[in-house]
Amino acid sequence: IIKWMNKIGYDAIVPGNYDFLFGVDNLVELSKQAEFSFLSANLYYEDSNTLIFKAYEIINYDNISIGIIGIVNPDLKNIVLPQNLNNIILKNPIEILENTVSNIEDEVDIIILLTSAGVPWDREKVYNDFIKDYDKITNKYVNNAIELGYYADGVDLIVSGGVSKGYPTPWYDPNSHVYIFQNYGG
Repeated sequence: IIKWMNKIGYDAIVPGNYDFLFGVDNLVELSKQAEFSFLSANLYYEDSNTLIFKAYEIINYDNISIGIIGIVNPDLKNIVLPQNLNNIILKNPIEILENTVSNIEDEVDIIILLTSAGVPWDREKVYNDFIKDYDKITNKYVNNAIELGYYADGVDLIVSGGVSKGYPTPWYDPNSHVYIFQNYGG
């Protein structure tokens, strides 16, 4: 698949839960074959507290500077077998996103967030429930790309994988003004 992605000319990807089926060490080895960046601003080695992959990539396309940030699904530890995530910690995606946007916003014209957090099946209901309970939230945490989008100030669009439900139209978040796209699985 990586050879195919190289031929197509991918710029960047963010790992999803299936990418960890053979462990994080295997994923790191596979990333070395890629002619594109593996991005994950919230995925760290536990023992050294260092990023496993780059947090972001800046590409230039037709005189437009594009910042691409990667956020791995924050629920990864509940989806992937523990032995496949040895020595891994997932940092809070909201704080990581805010810091990364702050670090690059003056260098780029557009910011795109790639995430494997997924857009839920009933995005309107999930968003409305999230907003309804927002005042009760004491510890900011997100369960999906819709909730992450609420905190995505400075991000122009989010492209999410991680759920097999796709939508023909993007989700627009009225708080952050970001558009969220979900590809179709399979």
